[in-house]
Order: sequence, then C-alpha cells, then structure tokens
Amino acid sequence: MKHWYAFTGAYGIDIYLAANYSKALDEKPICTGSDKICAIYAEDNGKGQPKIDHTLLTRDFIRATHSGRDYGIIALNNRFKKKESALQQFINRLLGRVAL
Repeated sequence: MKHWYAFTGAYGIDIYLAANYSKALDEKPICTGSDKICAIYAEDNGKGQPKIDHTLLTRDFIRATHSGRDYGIIALNNRFKKKESALQQFINRLLGRVAL
C-alpha cells in the first residue's frame, strides 16, 4: 500500500535516504517550506519509511522541477510551482484535470 511521506531534510540533504522522510501519512501534506521537494508517494519499506526507487525518484523529480508541477510520485512545495493562467485553469476544469 502506498502512502505520502513528507521530506524532512534541509536544503542539500539527500532526497534518496528514506530516513529523511516522515512516517507514512494518509494524505498529501501541505507543501510549504524552502526545499523544492515536499513529499513522495511510495510503498513502505517495512520500517515506516518510504521504499525509495532511485530511478523513479530521479525521473519524477526532474520532470516536476522542470514543469513546475507535481509529477508522478513527487509533490513540490507550493513556492516552486508555476502559476497557471486563468485560461489554463478553465481549460483544465473543462478537461477534468485536477492538480495533485
């Protein structure tokens, strides 16, 4: 079963270390702070920490930071998300797209 895990490290701290994440959360956390990464969505590693897939984490982190949007297993902090125009928000609502 997958859960959200909030990143608890500081800037420059390794995002690949399971110990740098909170215990499993049932809901995506509120994403504020100074780090780009807010949380990841992953399986439990059996120790109450996320099971880190380095390839998936790297791919999704790069895509999220370049797009300015949550992507795959990565939730960005709100301050690093790109703001959508009113027109794009309207189109997304029409198409049934919702932000993570």
